[in-house]
Amino acid sequence: MLELPEKLNADYIIPPKPEALQKLQRLLDANEPDIMQLAEVISKDIGLSAMVLKTINSSMYNFRRQITDIKQSIVMLGCDFAVRLATFYFLKASMLPSMNITLERFWDAAERRAYLTTLIIEGLELSSEIPFEDAYTAGLFIDCGIPVMALKHSNYRGTLETANCTKELLFTDIEDAEHDSNHAAVGFHVAQTWDLPEVISELIFRHHDADFLSSNKHSIMHRHLFAIIKLAENILNKLKYSEELPEWEHIKGDILEHFGLTDDELDELESNVASQYALVYSDSK
Repeated sequence: MLELPEKLNADYIIPPKPEALQKLQRLLDANEPDIMQLAEVISKDIGLSAMVLKTINSSMYNFRRQITDIKQSIVMLGCDFAVRLATFYFLKASMLPSMNITLERFWDAAERRAYLTTLIIEGLELSSEIPFEDAYTAGLFIDCGIPVMALKHSNYRGTLETANCTKELLFTDIEDAEHDSNHAAVGFHVAQTWDLPEVISELIFRHHDADFLSSNKHSIMHRHLFAIIKLAENILNKLKYSEELPEWEHIKGDILEHFGLTDDELDELESNVASQYALVYSDSK
């Protein structure tokens, strides 16, 4: 059983779900979701419609012709994944700004990380074993506790800077020492409040656990997702800053063992993923 994080201090501000998302989730919970009604709700928001169309027309699907119809997009994406995209869209819109982080860059990094997970799954030839929608969702939401932490703690930028250059301690340990909480625990509560799948909520809570892959407490699917997220995070950091994440040296061996990769095979995977990423993100940053 998942050991749940303690209840959040009331000073942490998790935005409530907007009515449009609540309606989408109610429609999704029906025995047979009404695609026409889902399309109607999504179509009422120009920004959400644009995100759905951008996703279905992206290189993840690589259709020969452009899809312009929301209903058709939902059919092709699947109702569940379409609502997950809507959840990200509305959470992004609902987060209050903070002086500690630039939210535009934060959410852009989340989308890039999510895209990298799909390239990694393809590169590892695991498409038949891992629903890329789960990995993509995890990529979008894995750090969703950070904006909430940044809003509450005026000195959180300093914590981030320390955590991003310290190899001796886990990111979450540094946060706990400074703020008596961490973005993984806070993110778990965000995921629960916004009704993300349990597998994603648990991964958010555990994504800095050093022994996640070596533990027998987690299913093979959970371990796959964990390893893919860590790969995506490290590749993105190398693309943006030309260096590995501080924690990478502590988990690299477990990831190699989990996927049965050699160092050379990992280098080849990262090189291929970076090349495909650059086709979509021309700045490669």
